[in-house]
Amino acid sequence: MKNERSATWEDITPEKAEGLLEMNISNRAVKKQVVERYAKDMASGNWKENGVPIVIGSDGTVKDGQHRLLAIKTSGVTLHNQLLVIIPAEDANAYDIGTARTFADVATFEGYGDNPAFRCNTLCAAFNVARFIGKENREKLYATVSKVDTLHEMIKYQEELTWVYQNFCGNTMAKITNAGTTAAILNAYLSGYPKEKLARFCDVLKSGCSVCTNEITIVALRNYLLKSEMTKGGRKFAFDIYYKVQKSLYNYKNDIIVNRVVACNTEHYKFIEKECIKNV
Repeated sequence: MKNERSATWEDITPEKAEGLLEMNISNRAVKKQVVERYAKDMASGNWKENGVPIVIGSDGTVKDGQHRLLAIKTSGVTLHNQLLVIIPAEDANAYDIGTARTFADVATFEGYGDNPAFRCNTLCAAFNVARFIGKENREKLYATVSKVDTLHEMIKYQEELTWVYQNFCGNTMAKITNAGTTAAILNAYLSGYPKEKLARFCDVLKSGCSVCTNEITIVALRNYLLKSEMTKGGRKFAFDIYYKVQKSLYNYKNDIIVNRVVACNTEHYKFIEKECIKNV
């Protein structure tokens, strides 16, 4: 019927999702990484239902919710009490244009909204760079991890992330505190880099004010970051700059004076599991 409209709360089983997807013929291209991210949350019990409906046109076509349906099918998990809405097909042509949730949104939903470290998008992205950088499939891991999963892992490192936020990320220009640089500093902290020296590294990198000869290394890194046009280039740039910052951290710690930033593929300070952290 042309003006058919209805709304019901239903359990969407993998079988029902598969049936609905048979008419998924009018959506944009599926983002496989989004499906994997949703499926991981569903399988782990981290999926949060927020009342956003799955929308089906009166002609049976999926109008909104293809990634959720595909995730249900992939994970084998039933979504209970999912709102299913039927609307006239001709009225459903403007979906998936809303704003995605930020890390700040997720932190608030999960009860950690009062911690600025968990509300900082750059620091949250840096956390994933820090923990995936040394893994063979780091690109896929970074792209498919959900914000909820990221937050749950970050909670284990609340003290360390708060230190990085207070000493580096807070109220600092974005080109300096990009995800790659922040990740390198976080892993140096986790690996036992002397706190006082690491704090000084952060201060000089933020301000550009040096008092010792070996701090030329930090100023050179700062100048490189400020001139770079790639700091908004996403995770590939983050992985690249991570190694360069690690090299600068290594040189500064060992009083090696270098007045330029050089390419590097050595990870001097690696992500360490919480129970193994021993900081100076």
